[in-house]
Amino acid sequence: SMRSTLVLVAAFGCHVPTASEDTVAATTSLCPVYFPTHTGCQLPPGSQPKCANVTLRYSSESKSAPPWGARFMYDTGGRLLFKAPFTSMASCALQCWASFQCKGVVVVDNSTCYGVNDTTHTTLTRLTSQSYSVSKIPDCTPDCGKGDALSYLTDPRTGRPVAAVGGLAQCQQFCDNDAAAGRGCEGIVHDPVGATCWTVNSTTSVAFFGNAQSYARSAQDSTRGSPWDSPPAVQWFVATDTAHVFGNAEPSQTAFCGNGTPRASIDWAAAPGQYVSAQIAVRTQSTDALQLDFFAADLVRATPTKDLLNISGAQIELAQVGDVFSLPSPAYVSELNTAENYPDILQPILSEAGYELAATGRNSSELGYRFAYDTGGRLISSFNTTTLALCQTACDQEDTCRGVVYNAPLCVLTNDSALVMPTSLSTQSFRRLRKGMMLSSESSTRSIWVGLTLPSNLPPGHYTGSVSVTVSTIDTYTHLETFQIPIAVTAWPIESECIQNELRKFGSAYGFDHSVVPLLYPAIPSMADTFRNFTGVRHISSSSLTGWHNVDGQPELMDPAIIADLLTHQNLFPAATLGITPNSPNASAINSTWVQSKLDPLEGRIANLSAWGVLNRTYIYAFDEAGPEYASAVRLLFGEIKRRWPEVRTLAVLNWDASALVEVVDILVFQYQELQETAMSAARDHFVQAGKSVWGYHCISPSPSIFLNTFVDVALMKARLIPWLAAAEEFDGWLFWYTNWGSRHAPSAMDPAAQRLSPLRRLNIRNGQSQYDPQVVNGAHFTNEDGNWLYAGERGPLSSVRLEQYRRGLEDRALLALLSRSDRLALAQRMVRTSTNYTFDADLLEATRREAAALIGELKC
Repeated sequence: SMRSTLVLVAAFGCHVPTASEDTVAATTSLCPVYFPTHTGCQLPPGSQPKCANVTLRYSSESKSAPPWGARFMYDTGGRLLFKAPFTSMASCALQCWASFQCKGVVVVDNSTCYGVNDTTHTTLTRLTSQSYSVSKIPDCTPDCGKGDALSYLTDPRTGRPVAAVGGLAQCQQFCDNDAAAGRGCEGIVHDPVGATCWTVNSTTSVAFFGNAQSYARSAQDSTRGSPWDSPPAVQWFVATDTAHVFGNAEPSQTAFCGNGTPRASIDWAAAPGQYVSAQIAVRTQSTDALQLDFFAADLVRATPTKDLLNISGAQIELAQVGDVFSLPSPAYVSELNTAENYPDILQPILSEAGYELAATGRNSSELGYRFAYDTGGRLISSFNTTTLALCQTACDQEDTCRGVVYNAPLCVLTNDSALVMPTSLSTQSFRRLRKGMMLSSESSTRSIWVGLTLPSNLPPGHYTGSVSVTVSTIDTYTHLETFQIPIAVTAWPIESECIQNELRKFGSAYGFDHSVVPLLYPAIPSMADTFRNFTGVRHISSSSLTGWHNVDGQPELMDPAIIADLLTHQNLFPAATLGITPNSPNASAINSTWVQSKLDPLEGRIANLSAWGVLNRTYIYAFDEAGPEYASAVRLLFGEIKRRWPEVRTLAVLNWDASALVEVVDILVFQYQELQETAMSAARDHFVQAGKSVWGYHCISPSPSIFLNTFVDVALMKARLIPWLAAAEEFDGWLFWYTNWGSRHAPSAMDPAAQRLSPLRRLNIRNGQSQYDPQVVNGAHFTNEDGNWLYAGERGPLSSVRLEQYRRGLEDRALLALLSRSDRLALAQRMVRTSTNYTFDADLLEATRREAAALIGELKC
């Protein structure tokens, strides 16, 4: 029989030496080393512009109402040449001097420098700004201070935005990914001021007067001392959960490097009730398919307690990370990889094979359901058999069989267990479940997601256990090898309720299309509860009641039990969403008659909520990105809400200074990057001082890659850091437009044969790819998987790596909330300072979490 060896290899530590260090020893590292070679033009502190005459043309102050000031127009017409953080006038002017077409610069809020090729067109602005014309002095050489005025040759158009702090590590990851994908990468050019990165295949040097610094990449021999490339082994390495594991992943990439030491195991630390996760990357060079089965052992306390409470291995979640095929879009920058498959979907790995009842037919006037095997080539075969067990055994012998329909003695085998249809027959439809996963050489590198929610009553202490991986041949199940991956968990002495209290306090409004669930699962009425629980434990269920009517327009779905369950996860929920958006209706159309027409129909609902004792836990969400022209309408509508129902809070999304509306707006929401504007920061402070709430949000935008967002093709760390931004900027809630937009709107959601919505089929068994099509739009906007954090699978909801990272970020924020304000801000700002200034460092993030727990110490709530 075929022989195979199972090997565990670590993500080895990375180190970026300085020019003065002896780098000879670094050649023994499995991680690439980046040597600094050129420093560009580094201006001395306080230097004045040289080689350019700078003239102030326009100046404006921040205002919430006309008359507005003026600035150069950089928003349209291809006038913008560059956008960079503003550090000094000298640096801003030098960047313009170094740009061939630059005619001037605009400095906005003393934080951003915009270079323009046109100083003849202006526009009105409500921001603090200064517009300067820049005339270049010929035959002039700037004083670059310690810089060498050199750089690797780059194409300015190929620069990719990176974090303002931590961008160097991000840039190195880009280079590693390019090299692993076979595109090559000889070095990088990193502009820390402009927060931009270039990867290069040539280290040819040219004169350069920008702020870019060049690094040569020295790729180490990843086979030296490493079993990763020793065929025919099944090879492994352990990775953090903050980086994608692409099909070309190597353990020597910067993203998988630790603090200079190998990761040979999974090491977690959390409070009881918190979720933790990691990844195991696996590949084989065997041309024969292998079966991998997983078993999680109990995690046992190092020092037993009298109650002997351990963590059951059954609580450890294992899932394949499935790829989403995504075509590139010119509107978005693919930050990580130009490949078209992005790891995202989490499909649970089953510990045992078997069958589950998926639909039941009824021989009565009320129709039941069965698998729709009649059309579309779904029928494999049909025959008579004496028992259901024999029917299922026949399915086991067919590789393409996904389920059986049994109506004794008739047995039907089908290759599709997702699509159901009504039936009057007494049938039972069983979905075939596969255990473990298949691995073959065509799979490339695949990732296994390992997750655990620590039991809420877990005693503090240190727990150890393992995940066993058994490798067998796929055809005969001949055992080849078994290996154990060690797991260690440190449970902090922080009572679970302390974390849960902070999670409930954090305001939340996450859109969810509940009406699509019965369309996807008509034969499983209980699936609505499954989805509610799924979103609840991930802290994103707050809009469960915004769809008050079901899909057929039947009476309101008001159920005290559902509301009570919702309030176990959060303190507030929406009583109504009125959906006032820009120009719908026009601000002038909102008068007293219009207000009455909107609020009168809510009287019965509000009365019920009051009778159930939850009215003081509700808000009404009305204005969605409405402009300043709606100020009077906000005052009119919200004033009437407060007159009728004083207990109900009001929520509005207003991306402008709404300080004057603080008396009627209880929850102010604005897009998080707006806080960089002085006026919005002052508005936030004004609302907080008045005892009101201020939430952040993102919704497809801000789309430039320099911002934190949750697109499918951006760095996974960004989803984790959004709640850290909330902690750093003192937002006390978050709004997100949708979490399952793709379940109805993705092209793959519609079954073309049946012309109805259909759940997503299971991942391709050989390569882990999904059939999900992310080419989803919202009106004229390509969403790029923003708005879709979970998937509707055949067996119910499937999570994504983005959602689990956001979930962990929310729990990180809850941990930080237990600290004093000074400690909380100090630790949060270690990772995130502003919307464009954050740090990409998984080890620093974990160290910061543990430092927070140490500062909190033992805590009961």
